[in-house]
Amino acid sequence: MPYRRIIKHKLKVTIDVSANATTATSDSFPMNGILKGIAIVAPDLDGTNTYTVTLKDADDSITVFERASLTENTTTAIFLDSNNRPLELPLHGNMTVTITSSGTETADREFTIIIYYLS
Repeated sequence: MPYRRIIKHKLKVTIDVSANATTATSDSFPMNGILKGIAIVAPDLDGTNTYTVTLKDADDSITVFERASLTENTTTAIFLDSNNRPLELPLHGNMTVTITSSGTETADREFTIIIYYLS
């Protein structure tokens, strides 16, 4: 029986939180594989110092992954779940990423999210 080759993927998503807003959601994108990690490059925020990142199933609006109280103006890499075990979430279908700031921003802010997965 032949072996199936596992392929590592990296998907980059950019989200802009507009001035006078607290939330922004990406366009939907197809995912088919095992989520292994998420890295978020966050800008300096003036309305708050924390934010939340949420990965949702775009077709059913079900939250697949969420992490709150992340720090502004830094790159945060998440490769472990809340039990300190490696992330291994199966994903299939269309997904969206949402950034929610805990305060209203006075100017547009750009977040870069990098999603690492295997297929």
